[in-house]
Amino acid sequence: MKKFIQVANFDNRTLNQLLVMWLIQSSLPWLRLTDRLLAISFGYARRGITLNSRTWAAAEAHRLYVNLKDKALKSKITLIHDVWTTKGNRQAFLGIIATYISDDWVFKVCHLALKYIAWTHRGKYLAVPMASIIMKSSIASKITQTTDSGSNNHTMTVEVDRLIVEKLRVDLNLASNHVRCFCHKIALILTAGLKAIDISTEGLTPEKQETLGFIPKLNAIVEEPEDQDVLAINSDSEEEDILEDGPDDSEGESDNKEPGRSQENHSNQNRTQEG
Repeated sequence: MKKFIQVANFDNRTLNQLLVMWLIQSSLPWLRLTDRLLAISFGYARRGITLNSRTWAAAEAHRLYVNLKDKALKSKITLIHDVWTTKGNRQAFLGIIATYISDDWVFKVCHLALKYIAWTHRGKYLAVPMASIIMKSSIASKITQTTDSGSNNHTMTVEVDRLIVEKLRVDLNLASNHVRCFCHKIALILTAGLKAIDISTEGLTPEKQETLGFIPKLNAIVEEPEDQDVLAINSDSEEEDILEDGPDDSEGESDNKEPGRSQENHSNQNRTQEG
């Protein structure tokens, strides 16, 4: 790229090569070079400019790939992966990154893939997307692997070795070139130590597993004793009983009736019973 910028004289081939780089970086189709408005715009900027065909662009991109492939790093690459499971619908995703040391001794981290896991976290289900990324990236001969200490990761490395040998005839031996995560080891040691000495959990803040975190500067809600809850329920039931026993509209209307009228009704009822 610096060579293109330093060139003083205009070169039509160099312009087309820059356009090929633009297509690759932007993930655009080769057909974009045949856009009529694009050709008119370049022709307006400088008379005599011609844009090559999409076939030429594809062939030039292949030559660029071959040249860059020869300049690839000879050092080893470490693959690091982890699996996340969403809390709501329990969907699992496998994230894969590659790390390496450049020639200038700079630690580099590159994202390789984020794959959907169709089933549980078992090693045989993790092996297929991992092996696919290794074969697609052509890094089978220069990798080691870093994972946590879960047993499913050991199963996965054995299965990845089998798939790569079957497809590429390359023995990765990830089962041996498998670096366990140091932080995960410390967590396992700490958990086993606390369990061995049987530390009481009294006085410790209870773990809130139903939330993703906490809001700072807000006090926790104190749970009320069970006795208070029972009293509250009883008071509510008493209020409901009071409302049910209270006078309704029909009783109010009966109170407003005249006494004579009520006696007449009573005498009429006695006559009907005698008859």
